[in-house]
Amino acid sequence: GCMPNVTKFRETISRILKAPIITALHVEASLTLSYLIQKKSKTKVRSNRNSGQLVLSTKVNVLCNGVQGIYFPSLHLVVCKCGFCGTEKQALSEWERHTGSKLRNWKTSITVKDSRLPLEQWMLQVAEVHANALVSVKPKKTFFKRKEAEVAYLLEREVRTCLCKWTTERCAVCRWVEDWDYNKIIICNRCQIAVHQECYGVLNVRDFTSWVCKACETPKIKRECCLCPVKGGALKPTDIDTLWVHVTCAWFRPEVSFASDEKMEPALGILSIPSNSFVKICVICKQIHGSYTQCCKCSTYFHAMCASRAGYRMELHCSKKNGKTITKMVSYCAYHRAPNPDNVLILQTPFGVISTKSLLQKKKLDQY
Repeated sequence: GCMPNVTKFRETISRILKAPIITALHVEASLTLSYLIQKKSKTKVRSNRNSGQLVLSTKVNVLCNGVQGIYFPSLHLVVCKCGFCGTEKQALSEWERHTGSKLRNWKTSITVKDSRLPLEQWMLQVAEVHANALVSVKPKKTFFKRKEAEVAYLLEREVRTCLCKWTTERCAVCRWVEDWDYNKIIICNRCQIAVHQECYGVLNVRDFTSWVCKACETPKIKRECCLCPVKGGALKPTDIDTLWVHVTCAWFRPEVSFASDEKMEPALGILSIPSNSFVKICVICKQIHGSYTQCCKCSTYFHAMCASRAGYRMELHCSKKNGKTITKMVSYCAYHRAPNPDNVLILQTPFGVISTKSLLQKKKLDQY
């Protein structure tokens, strides 16, 4: 389609940023935190009722293809007990291959020795039991506390922080380098993170020289995204006191939205993210921490921010339905679209596709 003029472009961006984000990738929605907490599991995870502490919290005996190993939940690594591997800790997928398993799915091929539960199912049940052990027994007051405790437990795993070099020339949210009079790229006076005013919800800022991002308003408190291991970036608070998220990570989780359209904070819906999303491995950083998005063409999982930083193709589709603006976030793995370090968030709108390439083409046409 033909490119929109500047006014239409601005209006489109504004509608996109304010519209609720939806997606077709509601993966296994029945495994939401709410569902897990309310359902009665037939297989119990053992716990010490007197102390409230979970049994097997530091290491677990596991089996894969008849080979025994010791799984360390906090590290998400396993030590093989085949007699040849020694004490070296291995990733679960690596150990699965070592045992000769052909399933290529450690979540089901690796089982807990005592209960024979698939490891992923065991992890989710442990999180549920842990949440129940941390809260009081009053049902009305404990419903959300249980969910918070479960998320906290799922985030307890040790993680290797991904250090990134953030440039002041590129928006940390959409990765565009272009800006406009009505939507400037502004830079935090403390951490030097660069964001578009609309991308970060700070259109009312007039003094660009002294502006600080939300995370830097309290510099003595360390702020990290609860949905990925990437350090720094454009962070926003959630409705849970201790949890923060990258704007990009929030955009690519369909359950998460922002309470204020203008300020784009706080982020809501963290507790509605499916629990099984917290126990997958990112194909980019190779870690289990936070939540994941999925390639729209296959079952490859990755952190939204890892994908953005790696130059994966990421798109925002905007359409009209029954007079309402609907947006859908779409991302592709490295196999289905070749990564490019200069990739930006591509916008597909009723006016046409808006990308850096299309803008350059329009500029050339305008020069004639």
